[in-house]
Amino acid sequence: MGIAIIGPQLYVDHPEYNDNLKLFYGSEDPLSQNLFSTLGSGAMLSNLAGKSLGYAPEASLAYIVNSGYDEKGKQDLSSILENMDSLLEYNKTLKKDPIRMILILSDINTQDRAYDTYRTKVEELKQAGIEVMTKMPYFNGHYFTTVAKIPYAPLDDVNSYYFDKAGETPDHVLYLPYANRVLAFPGEKTYFYYPSSFDVNYGTISTLAGFYALALQMDSSLTLDEFVEIVADSTITLRPDKEYRVTGLENVIYPSRLYDHLAAMKEN
Repeated sequence: MGIAIIGPQLYVDHPEYNDNLKLFYGSEDPLSQNLFSTLGSGAMLSNLAGKSLGYAPEASLAYIVNSGYDEKGKQDLSSILENMDSLLEYNKTLKKDPIRMILILSDINTQDRAYDTYRTKVEELKQAGIEVMTKMPYFNGHYFTTVAKIPYAPLDDVNSYYFDKAGETPDHVLYLPYANRVLAFPGEKTYFYYPSSFDVNYGTISTLAGFYALALQMDSSLTLDEFVEIVADSTITLRPDKEYRVTGLENVIYPSRLYDHLAAMKEN
């Protein structure tokens, strides 16, 4: 399937995702030419579709460089709307691997200029079979964020996940497991260890999009709203773990259980 991203500058030559890039449109936008943003975009892309690290390693990628801000540093949806229109037209030319989702690596809120037009465009894309996710995912009344994992804990020990900012998130939060990961770093065959607290927003959107991509392979008609409800129904509660000094946590997405729910739905 196809996945499109509108985000900051990207180091395109990393072998984790270079072969997946079917379309790349870069700009000279000075607001996106900083190392931190480039780190985040590369890490996000390798977490989503990296050959050895990603959830959807066979996805076809289209990437448009756009910081989402005007020359005065204010949120500007007009250029993002133009990008969305371009991707919609580009999608019409594809004979295989159509775009099923667009990830916008910007924080979008109701106070932004042209917000109403943006919402209309999102609905137009949905009718064309393309779902839109933003940097701070919020769908069907559910917020998403990531949980970290105790370093060096066994990979199969689910209770070694934790969230250290309880009370700072709204109600109806669903927690995505996003362990301390080694992901792509700008440079030829270069990787970097990313602590879980680093780039939590990019980790959230890329992990959620990766899970949705896996779900679409099982049921290509599954809308994002339907997927989110399946996710919400398949969460687990972590038990307090004294060994790691981790407190209990509800509504944690457990990939194998989510997969079982999707498989059961497909059978039915």
